[in-house]
Amino acid sequence: MASLVLRPFAAPQCPACLRRISALSLEAYTVSRQHIRGKKRLANGASVMTVRLLRDKKGFGRKGSIVPISTGRMRNDWFPRGVADYLTQAEVKDLRLKNTPIERDYAFVSAKHSEQQRQERLEHEEEEREKAEEEALEERMEAITKGQHGSSERLTPQRATELVSIFVPNRLNFYRPKIEQDPQGPNKDTATAGAGSRAEVPLTAKGQTQSMLPDAIYGSVSIADVLSSVRAVLSNNDEASRIVLSEEDLTFQGGIAEDSRSAIKRLGEFTVSIQVKGAATPVRRTIRVLEQKQQ
Repeated sequence: MASLVLRPFAAPQCPACLRRISALSLEAYTVSRQHIRGKKRLANGASVMTVRLLRDKKGFGRKGSIVPISTGRMRNDWFPRGVADYLTQAEVKDLRLKNTPIERDYAFVSAKHSEQQRQERLEHEEEEREKAEEEALEERMEAITKGQHGSSERLTPQRATELVSIFVPNRLNFYRPKIEQDPQGPNKDTATAGAGSRAEVPLTAKGQTQSMLPDAIYGSVSIADVLSSVRAVLSNNDEASRIVLSEEDLTFQGGIAEDSRSAIKRLGEFTVSIQVKGAATPVRRTIRVLEQKQQ
């Protein structure tokens, strides 16, 4: 009698058997025979340990907090850098007995980091504000240059006043040499001059009177000088250069010792009023007369 040869179990080959097994439950058939690793070769899960923070850590907690962290990160990063320290077995046991919750504070931000973020935010806002102001100024200057606020005809008094206030600086500087005061007083020869030099006495007295003014200067700063400076500034813009100003439109506002209000003859700060014809209010600017140093 021929002996029966037992074949090892193998997956069916014919289509009919395959359909039958699929109908019964192919999933149970395959899963039950799925190859798995040995226990020693199975992939290890993430190892987590409990540590104590030695300093504030963003996203974990304050200094002294007990937080969970992966073993690899603690061994390779935090412990060498002094960010955290290991807990003893007694401390771990005490935490378990007290049922202390061990978790990290994801919303924690240290005071130093918070202040740094605030400073960065303020700097960013300041930069954005300056950028917006520069863009607005550029747009305004471009609009003025293109004449969008005025026509090709004569400027209105309101528009002319606006252009004067924009382009004329708040301070106009003029430099004049200062008259040095004579500490010896008036010249005795002049005081004892004879009849032949009487005609020169008024001139000398006038010169002495002028030199006795505080901070007296050689020459003066007149309305014509100021008007020339204003016209030079307005000439840099096409629209502002069409403004018509004359000496009658400029006046000094007090602070001048001389009877004449058309010239300044000493050092100091003075106010000039620029009144555009037809405008309701004038534009006031400061005139500074400074000492011109001798070379």
